[in-house]
Amino acid sequence: MKKQGYFILLIFCIFITSCAKPQDIENNNTTIFSDLPTSFEISENIDEYMETSWYNKETANSVYSYLDKNVPEIMAFALYLDEQSGDEINQMAQIRSFPDENSDNIMERDYFAVYIGENHHEYIVNWQWFYVNKNLNEILHGEIISGECETLEQWRNSEYYPSYLIKYMRN
Repeated sequence: MKKQGYFILLIFCIFITSCAKPQDIENNNTTIFSDLPTSFEISENIDEYMETSWYNKETANSVYSYLDKNVPEIMAFALYLDEQSGDEINQMAQIRSFPDENSDNIMERDYFAVYIGENHHEYIVNWQWFYVNKNLNEILHGEIISGECETLEQWRNSEYYPSYLIKYMRN
């Protein structure tokens, strides 16, 4: 059966896209949850996130399920990568920040920041950023060039929308 792509969930507190080495990923003692529609790997040993009330497997799974239902472009991107790379490049996803109730910044206070990219096994490449409301009732797209957030509708109507994915979208 052809791989549908993998979502790798690693927890980081920074918003900056950086290159990850394979040994950095392997040292996180990841666990795969096969009951999800697509496999996610969740880091178990990042203590600073274990202390927050937001970090738990159920919450992470809920965030990814909500994204999967509302942003079909994510799965289409995984299918695109599989086809284009012969399964050599995998899709990855990381929750890069959790809602911080003490923040005055609405994005930091009310949203999970989710990074979607390409895992080339020796490095990663940025693709898109999505911000999921803590109540799982809104998703914003992080416009990479301007750094501004926009609605999914605005993103889908923008010149930066990855229209090459349309043929990979589920019906």
